[in-house]
Amino acid sequence: MDVASPLSIASLTKKEEKFKKRLERILKQQDLTLQRDLILRVCQQLEIDLVDCAAALVLLSQSNLYPSSALQTTPSTAQRLIETEKSVSLSPLVPVPKMICYRVEVGAKHEVTEEAIKAVFVKEAGVDIKMIGKVTIHFHYTLIELPEGMPTDIYHLLTTVSLQQQKLNIKRLKLRDRSYSTGHLRRKR
Repeated sequence: MDVASPLSIASLTKKEEKFKKRLERILKQQDLTLQRDLILRVCQQLEIDLVDCAAALVLLSQSNLYPSSALQTTPSTAQRLIETEKSVSLSPLVPVPKMICYRVEVGAKHEVTEEAIKAVFVKEAGVDIKMIGKVTIHFHYTLIELPEGMPTDIYHLLTTVSLQQQKLNIKRLKLRDRSYSTGHLRRKR
């Protein structure tokens, strides 16, 4: 194997640092529950470990991270990638339920976190944490996606539950209210 020059090592280090910073940002800002479930299913179906799967994903998504001379593909790795593309069904094992957007009357002003909001829904309503969708915290309120079919008694319970001494007062958003979820305000005419 050739010894890399200090210049190429420095450029690789910069690329790796940039890659790590992007990963850190995604890990801090995104809910990766669905992606984690997908990776676990793929690893199980291909009978590979998580590190091999992650390495293959880096190769697929960041092909310019390393020069082609630095890439050493073994037949087993190449064969696994080909098998993944040809034969693995990545459909979910359980059908994904339709998600409904709800508004709760706690937000950044009440110093709540996404984890605290999810914890209330898990503890008080018995919602599986994996089934909680996108959580968007605004200043005065929060939007949360939950699976369709919430029982009426659970819904009524959640209207009275408090977080940070503020009642959730949960409300299901109607289709016309969806504009609030994108941050647009309606003007009165």
